[in-house]
Amino acid sequence: MSSRKFNQIIVRLFVILLLPANLVAADEGKFTPEKQTKEIPERLQELYGITEDVDYDKDEQGVKQIRLQTLKQAAFSWGVQEGLYWRYNKVVESLDKQSLELHTVFSFNKFIVDGKMLLPSIIKAERIFEQTTEDTARTVNVSFTLDKPARLVPQTPTWRDYLLRTIDAPQKPHDVIFPRTIEETSVWIENLDKGWEEGVKQADDIFEIDLRRLQRDIEGMYRFRKLLAMGVVTMPKISSSKYSVVKLDNGRTLNLNDVVYSITTQSDFETTEKWEPFFRLSGSGK
Repeated sequence: MSSRKFNQIIVRLFVILLLPANLVAADEGKFTPEKQTKEIPERLQELYGITEDVDYDKDEQGVKQIRLQTLKQAAFSWGVQEGLYWRYNKVVESLDKQSLELHTVFSFNKFIVDGKMLLPSIIKAERIFEQTTEDTARTVNVSFTLDKPARLVPQTPTWRDYLLRTIDAPQKPHDVIFPRTIEETSVWIENLDKGWEEGVKQADDIFEIDLRRLQRDIEGMYRFRKLLAMGVVTMPKISSSKYSVVKLDNGRTLNLNDVVYSITTQSDFETTEKWEPFFRLSGSGK
């Protein structure tokens, strides 16, 4: 996979973050009596109408004791949950449509050794300036760091392990908290809107964080392979111990052909003498 192709899919995934504007611009807006329902997302429209069917006994329920502040908090909290849940499911739908391409671009197969060991990841930093004291500073042109060591995995990771999360379904507030007057309804809708917007933002933030983590790990493992070919880093080593019969749990469990894998040596940076000729330090004779 070329660097250009990789960057194109990254850009495309980040475009998903713009979906709130694209999806909502045509059918979402601040709720006012003058606006028609088609201007509001369908789920948010449903939330507005949920309170309409609640039957209140004003004398027994003590409506006057329900403070607006409590109503604001309940509406905002519910709006956050609904907005987060709605938006994140939109993101998942978009990702599922690109599933095949994502599996190709973000393939971890090339980073698996012996079907069990996932290669290390290396991060790169450039043009570093470090001020240690007022009289001392350090500048570094390029720095490589072994960010994640090699590790054993039960199966090859996929983009789904990074980009898909389980988001809890929203919890509907108790009916007693719902608005019962025109004033309370206005405050309720206002804070429901604010919560919805905050929930949408949280969903986008979650997706962006997960996408950056996936991008960082993939690029880091590509970087490791490149530096390995240049002789800059060492290859981690894996070993296995095979046992024909193993008894466990005081003899209550019997394992046949039991194989224990372990990483015996992690990666490290080689001395410059072992680097390939095409990877030289500026001004170095090596």
